[in-house]
Amino acid sequence: MNKCFTLILTAVAGLLIAACDNIKLVSTPTQPNQDTRFIYTSNNAVAGNQVIGFRVNTDGSLTEFGAFNTGGAGDSDDGDFDTQGTVRVFGNTLIVMNAGEETTDPLITNGNGSLSTFNINPDTGRLTRIDQQPSVEGVQNIDSFGVRPVSVDVVNAGGTTWVVVANQQNTPHCLTPTAERTLETCLDQSNNPISDFLNEGKDNERNLHLFTMDEGVLTPVRQLTTYTAEMSGPAQVRFSPDGSTLAVTTVGIVHVAYPADESLQSPSHVFLYDVTANNNNFSIDNPRFFANYGIAASVGFSWSNNNDYLYVSSSLLSEAMIDNSITVLDVNNTDTVFSSDRQSQPSGNGAIPSTDRPGACWTWLSADNNNLYAVTFVTNSIVNFSVDGNVLQQEQQIYRREAPQFDSKDIFVTNNGRYLYVLGSISSHVISMFTIESDGLLIEQDASPLEVQSSRPDGVNTTEHEQFYIGIAGYPAGHVGS
Repeated sequence: MNKCFTLILTAVAGLLIAACDNIKLVSTPTQPNQDTRFIYTSNNAVAGNQVIGFRVNTDGSLTEFGAFNTGGAGDSDDGDFDTQGTVRVFGNTLIVMNAGEETTDPLITNGNGSLSTFNINPDTGRLTRIDQQPSVEGVQNIDSFGVRPVSVDVVNAGGTTWVVVANQQNTPHCLTPTAERTLETCLDQSNNPISDFLNEGKDNERNLHLFTMDEGVLTPVRQLTTYTAEMSGPAQVRFSPDGSTLAVTTVGIVHVAYPADESLQSPSHVFLYDVTANNNNFSIDNPRFFANYGIAASVGFSWSNNNDYLYVSSSLLSEAMIDNSITVLDVNNTDTVFSSDRQSQPSGNGAIPSTDRPGACWTWLSADNNNLYAVTFVTNSIVNFSVDGNVLQQEQQIYRREAPQFDSKDIFVTNNGRYLYVLGSISSHVISMFTIESDGLLIEQDASPLEVQSSRPDGVNTTEHEQFYIGIAGYPAGHVGS
C-alpha cells in the first residue's frame, strides 16, 4: 500500500475516533429567537389523563384552546405527590408521563405507568398522539417500566435522542408518630406503619429507565438504576446544560411537621451521575449524592448555566436546617457537599422565613442566572432570589391571588423571560399569570388567575381526587430553568 495513502487513512481514522470520543451532548434543544407560543400541562385525571393546551397572548395572558387525551391514567386518586418535569417538549414532540397505574392495557405491565408522546402543530399548538406500537391496532402508549412515572428529560448525542424517565413508586409521610418516636413505627397517610413501606421490597419499581426516541416513537433500552425505600422515589431528573451530568432528586421519607424531627424522617438524596453517550451507547457512572437528615422532600431543582451549581427546593426541614428551603450545591465538591455519607453540608442556602411550613418544591432559574424563582405549596407564594453563585438573597415574596391553602405546584417562564406561570393544581384548577419586570420582580396580571374550563364540565370545578395538575412546558422549546 502507498505509504502516503496509509498515512491519510491513519489520519482519517484518528479523526473519526476523536469525533466519536467528543460527540457533543445536547439537552433540550433551544430556539432562543422564538417566543413561547403555547404552554401545556397535564391534569393527571384518574379517569383518563389529558394534556391541556394554552395559547400565549402578546400581553402574556393565556387562552385555553384544547384538552387532548393521552390514552393513559393519571394518579389524582392517590392524593398529592410532588414532582417536576412531568411534561417535556423536545423539538416538535411533547412527552408526558401517565402517573397512574395501568390495569386494563394488555401492552402495559399491570400496575406500571405509561408514556405518551404527541406531535405539536407549530401553527395551532394542537396535539396529535403518536402511536408507540404500530403493529397493534389503535394508538398505543408505552410502558414506563416502573410505578408512577413523574419526570423525564432528553439528551441528543451523535444523532440519537436518549430519553430518561424517573419512576417514583410511592412517597409515604410520617404523619402520626407513636409513643416509640421512631420512623419505623410512625403511621403514614394511609395509617400504616412506615415499616410496611421499608420492608415491602419494591426497589425495582423506583427507578430510572432509558429509552431512545425517533420521530416521537419511544424504544425501551434498559433500566439504569433503582432507589431504596428509605431514599424513596425520584422527583425530578435533569441533564446539566452541557449534557455531561445527570442529576436526580429523591423525596426521602418526611416527617410532616414544622420544623421536622430528624429522627422521624429519612433524608432526601440529590444524586449526580457522569453521562457517557454517543449515537450507539448511553451509560451513567460514578454515582455520588448529597444527603442530610435535616433535609427531606427535595423536589424541583435548577442547574446553573455553567454546570457548576444545583439549586434544590426542599419542604420538610429540621430546626438545624430550617433556612434551606433552597439548598445550593457545588457539584464539583465531593468532600463536604456530594460526600455520599448523609452528612453532607450545603454550599449555600435560600431561606423563606415563615410561621408555617413554606413547602418550597419547584424552581426556575432565569436564563441569565440572575434570578431564582421558587414556588411554595402551603403558603401559595413565589419567592424571588437574586443569585450570585452559591449566594442567594431574597428580593420578593408574592402570594398568588385567590389561592386556597395547599394548592400551588409547578412553574414555567416564557422564552423571552417576560412572563411566569404557576399551576393552581390541587383544588383551584387555575393558572396564575405574572409579568416579570426588568429587575426580575413579579407583578400578577389583572386577568390572573385563569380558570381552566376543561376542568369545569358544566361549569362545576372538579375535585382534587379527580384531577390535580402536574408538569408544565412550553413550545417552542427554549431555556428550561427547572
